[in-house]
Amino acid sequence: MPTPSPKAWALAASALLTQRNGGTHDTLPDSLFRMNDQGDTRKLLGTSWGVRNRNDLLDCLKTLSTTGHRTGYNVMAAAVTRMSDKEFDDLLAKSDVTRITVLTEMRTYCRSNFGKSIFAWDFARYINLCRWGYSAGYLSAEEAWSLIMPMARRVQKRFSSWEELGRNFLHGRLCSMPELYMDDKTQAEAALKFLLTDPTSPWKTIPWDLNLDEPSATSIAPR
Repeated sequence: MPTPSPKAWALAASALLTQRNGGTHDTLPDSLFRMNDQGDTRKLLGTSWGVRNRNDLLDCLKTLSTTGHRTGYNVMAAAVTRMSDKEFDDLLAKSDVTRITVLTEMRTYCRSNFGKSIFAWDFARYINLCRWGYSAGYLSAEEAWSLIMPMARRVQKRFSSWEELGRNFLHGRLCSMPELYMDDKTQAEAALKFLLTDPTSPWKTIPWDLNLDEPSATSIAPR
């Protein structure tokens, strides 16, 4: 069996959202957009991300790389983890059901995963956005890979396994977009289970500790 390429590893780092959306993991654009025209992809980026041109895309990628949702998350997480149990219970008493879920999850997660923040949520979406930017015609394949690979190395340094990456991503999804998470929790968790257990999953076929600085042993076709 050929050694997986660093590019294959990088695409696998974006696999949770790709799997949730019914896409594929083996080419720069996933199948969600491969059969649609460029206009459909641009429409989706405009609606979901406010990205309507190349400059918007590059600005969005810069934000995800430097601050993302983790900046606001870190402030809130630090606050809730410093609270006494009574202070935290008082906060929950003033919160609605969704906010209670988010705050409780955040406090529990941070106590056992100190310093992890929600990097997977920001970094994996960065890679997804590069893939979609290529599909929309805002990036060439060479440009997309030049942005993706450094981010993939950041992901690998930040986490220790595919499972840790996946669970951090879902934690970030819950804390950043709780209504969306609640609406598709079943599908998102099913995507995580597939990636962690199915023999065909890239997370089962690509080793986490693959050397991402090695030249690609197996090419990843742009289409």
